[in-house]
Amino acid sequence: MIEHLILEARQRSPWEALDLGLVMQRAWRRPVYQAWLGTWGVAVLLLAPLFWLWPVWTAMFLWWLKPLFDRVLLKVFAESAFGEPPGLRQIWRALPQLAMQTGLLHALTLGRFSLARSFHLPVSQLEGATGREARQRRGILSRRTLGYAWWLGFACAHFVVFLEISGVLMIEMFMPADTGSFFDWKDYFTSGQNDMLDWVALVAWLLAESMVEPYFVAAGFSLYLSRRSDLEGWDIEIAFRRLTRRREVHSGLASIAILAAVLFLSAAPQPAWAETNCLPSDKPGAPGSSKAQIQQVLSDPVFGCKVADTQWQKKTPDEKKPAVARPWWMKWMIELGRMLAVISEFAIYIVALLAIVVFGWLLYLNRHLLPSLSGTAIPPGQLFGLDVRPESLPEDVSAAALVLLQDGQMTAALSLLYRASLSVLLHRLLVDFQPGDTEGDCLRRASGKLPVADLSYFTSLLDAWKRSAYAHQRLDSDSVAALCRAWNQHFARPN
Repeated sequence: MIEHLILEARQRSPWEALDLGLVMQRAWRRPVYQAWLGTWGVAVLLLAPLFWLWPVWTAMFLWWLKPLFDRVLLKVFAESAFGEPPGLRQIWRALPQLAMQTGLLHALTLGRFSLARSFHLPVSQLEGATGREARQRRGILSRRTLGYAWWLGFACAHFVVFLEISGVLMIEMFMPADTGSFFDWKDYFTSGQNDMLDWVALVAWLLAESMVEPYFVAAGFSLYLSRRSDLEGWDIEIAFRRLTRRREVHSGLASIAILAAVLFLSAAPQPAWAETNCLPSDKPGAPGSSKAQIQQVLSDPVFGCKVADTQWQKKTPDEKKPAVARPWWMKWMIELGRMLAVISEFAIYIVALLAIVVFGWLLYLNRHLLPSLSGTAIPPGQLFGLDVRPESLPEDVSAAALVLLQDGQMTAALSLLYRASLSVLLHRLLVDFQPGDTEGDCLRRASGKLPVADLSYFTSLLDAWKRSAYAHQRLDSDSVAALCRAWNQHFARPN
């Protein structure tokens, strides 16, 4: 019954109704998250082993099934609103009904991308409307409210993304500085990320959905309740029903007394009226009849008219004070203050204009650091002090490195191989090196671009380069010669 609703039924603005959803989620968090973890969590545990090698598909499948879990959350909120939150066993028993009798097929197909689905969900799940009846009902409820439901869905979708990115960046924030970057966003969106980091992003997304989705359903339900209360006058109906119930409790003895009085008076002789025309007239249209008064009230244009009048007004209006004669020096100070205010405003505009000009000039001076208009970044000509332009390299890198090795210039030979490898990674494979990268950073960035055999060769080359250039160790000439001969096999441009 509507009088058992534990929420206060009154007129609310749509923004207040959306805020009520947050209060509902906080007040009933225990049954809400018990049902959420008992359904959404179980689905995650079942799908994770099946799609272990494809975490992105796990996220896509769970995202597509969110309308089913929204129905579980709405069941919890709807029954909690009447003081009877369901348990996990009741939720599992109700799953077949929630899947078959609440329009889930439409929610997973045509209605899947609707931002207002949490606002429209009670129509099919709680009212049981389907087909044309459901469309008409949604149309009535959506008047003057649909825009708020859309903004709710839009904001919640962005909050999920923000929380997911924040979770990943929080892990990277606590990583030691010498371990390099933990998460490369460019590699993540170009399928260069490894599976472990994909699973880290998936876990962050699951946690973000667990925080946002219950509020999304609760706010849509509270917006639905507010709209129905406005249309059907729930606040008035509940007040009358509670008043009637209180009167019924106290009217037991009064009814007995009234019955006894009626029986006593009916036994006494009835007096006759002096004049029959003193009776009140009940004919329609009579001046003193109740029907005429009702028609007069209904015909008034003020009846049933709702006018929203919004204006700015001070909380404490200034009282009119008598004019006080000011001395000449105070008038001069007031005029001086006004003149300084005008000069300051003009100076602010000048400073802002100069800042824009200086920013544009600095942008023009550093235009070589910006991406080109085609969207492809211009590769730098030098990395870590090494010339990595393709035209600066010999035609046959392996042969040139062997010549340097035979002349006794082992470090120069390894430097040529290292420089040529960086040039290939930068210009051909489009690896995004940073100015402060070390050899370890270069190896990590190349790991997502090179095959296993080429990555193994690049690792051996980096190790030999660091031992020769930094540790000044004398390496075995045969091993360095093998690196020189194998360079063309791994990094030379195929014909």
